[in-house]
Formats: sequence, C-alpha cells, structure tokens
Amino acid sequence: MFKLPSKEETFPTPCEIETPVGEVDEKRTIVIHFRVIPTTRWDELARQSAFDLLVEIIGDWEDVYAADGKTPLPCDEEHIRLAADIPYFFRGAVLGYSDRFSALKNFRAPLAH
Repeated sequence: MFKLPSKEETFPTPCEIETPVGEVDEKRTIVIHFRVIPTTRWDELARQSAFDLLVEIIGDWEDVYAADGKTPLPCDEEHIRLAADIPYFFRGAVLGYSDRFSALKNFRAPLAH
C-alpha cells in the first residue's frame, strides 16, 4: 500500500555533518526529522532561500547543540535559520534529505548499446 504523507508527518533521517576540527573534518551524525515536500516546492524554495527551504523541510532534530556543546538547541524557526547559515550544516541537511527522498535514489539507467 502507498499513502501520501501528511503535511506534518516527519521521517527521522540520520545525516552526516562534516564539521571542521582544526585542519581536518570530523563526521558527526545527527538525526533530522524531515517533512516531505513536493518536488516543485523544493525547486521553488531552492531558488529563493536556503533558510526557507530548511525551515519547511525540518520538523525536528536530535543531537544539535549550542556552541558550548552541552545545551541542546530547540528545533524552532530561529535555530533552523541559524544552523542553515552554517555551510557544512546546510550541506549535510540537504544531502540527508536528498539521499532519503531523491526521485533518482535507486534509478538504474539501461545500458547503452
């Protein structure tokens, strides 16, 4: 059975955030609870604003902390916009969403003759 997701239904998705630490990057895994949006809406938001895109697709998150590393950040519009302004967070979130929901995720093109 296939059912359309509701507008508020979310899907917990592990996302790797490659965080700079000194001269190297460390992979940190967080869980983002994504809302699924129509592909046309994704395209529209991606052209307009990275901030609005993440606000629309992120319904919740786990393991996201303030700069002190101890205070969990609530998943609200203000904190999503702050996180979206960090390039490596934005990249990890978008890749996580794309890996989970891409229309071409399991696409196998026929071999050319």
